[in-house]
Amino acid sequence: LPKIIEITKSADQLLKEPELQLRRFCQFDLESECQYYLHRYGTYLSRLNFLMRHKRLESALAFCVEHSVSIEPIVEGLVNPAIQSGNAEVLVLLLERALDQQPDFWQPCLPRICGCLDRAGLFQPLYQLQCRTGDHVRAAMTCVHEFHLRGATSYAQLAAASRKEPLERAIGHLRQAMKSLTQQDPAAGGPEAARILRLPEKELRSLIRCLQLHLDVVAYLGKAAIADRKPISSLRLASPLPTLLSRNRAEALVDLGLLVLLSSPVIADGLSLLTRLHSDVPLPADRIADLSVRYLAKDCRADALCELLACWASEPRLSLGLSRDQVDSLAVTAMRKLTPELQQTNPSISEDLLKLISSVAKRVEALIVTGKLKKAYLLAVSCNNLELVTQVRDEAARRGQAPLRDMADKWIASRPPG
Repeated sequence: LPKIIEITKSADQLLKEPELQLRRFCQFDLESECQYYLHRYGTYLSRLNFLMRHKRLESALAFCVEHSVSIEPIVEGLVNPAIQSGNAEVLVLLLERALDQQPDFWQPCLPRICGCLDRAGLFQPLYQLQCRTGDHVRAAMTCVHEFHLRGATSYAQLAAASRKEPLERAIGHLRQAMKSLTQQDPAAGGPEAARILRLPEKELRSLIRCLQLHLDVVAYLGKAAIADRKPISSLRLASPLPTLLSRNRAEALVDLGLLVLLSSPVIADGLSLLTRLHSDVPLPADRIADLSVRYLAKDCRADALCELLACWASEPRLSLGLSRDQVDSLAVTAMRKLTPELQQTNPSISEDLLKLISSVAKRVEALIVTGKLKKAYLLAVSCNNLELVTQVRDEAARRGQAPLRDMADKWIASRPPG
């Protein structure tokens, strides 16, 4: 009885799923039949599609080599289906093996294959192929992209080993690319070498310095974050976490310059790193200088403000390319922005800033700004400068200081015409 029941069940299954049973018992014949008609009437693309539907990746690669299939069917019938079915990593492993066996066929296909992996966001298999083919510049670019994908919300996170690792790998690839320029490359002139991205040595050195600077700046700002120093919390930044690798670089460079300059309680430390940064990556120094002076005046950091202006005035190597006249203008800007609180806690701040100004015209302007019109008048007269005396006279009239205005009028009237 059990035997009869088992036979009956098998018969029922056969009746219910005849196609399944037919495929099970005649699989070889069906596949051979399909292959026959595809071989006779099908295109290369349809034959690759058939192999990929049946997960015959190795057979598909062998078919491409055997029939010298062009790149378009390879992309549409092999690469894209492998990506869509989640078999990209398997495909790359098989390609690495195929590159050893049939390099002349597969090397010309690699740029398109890598492009497909890039567009699909499959950076790990893409990186594998780039490393395998010695395409170090593109491998470095993939590492930088990986850095962006990992993301971070603070400089302390950016300074962590896990965030630094892709950039350290990128630096290694760029150094290897530079090394290959000076070494005798056995593949030079071959099809593989022709498809490797090569950059001039000067450009490679510049990229390496940029990445190394990024790591140094992030480490510096990461230490400041760990020490809980937040000196520019009141300053509006265009981006929350600017770096040398930020996508909107023009705005990020200004913000990064401010962060580097102001994150340390010792201005000289930040200025030294900022100067190094400026020597490799030209910064909008005048804008950074103006914003930093305004911030320090607003934040009542009198010592830091005077130290910064003194460094720019007396240390050419730390001046960021600012002229002496620009430094004088920055000192006047600082005096305009002095808060009553800062003047109360540091009564000598105006005099200290005034001593840093070398230009007579800017000194007169600074005295006018701070309301010391009599001193401004005496300085202008001592220089016998009609234009400066007129400025003091107009300001005295605006402020209702009639005696000083009249004194200036008399001096102006005493001047010979012309």
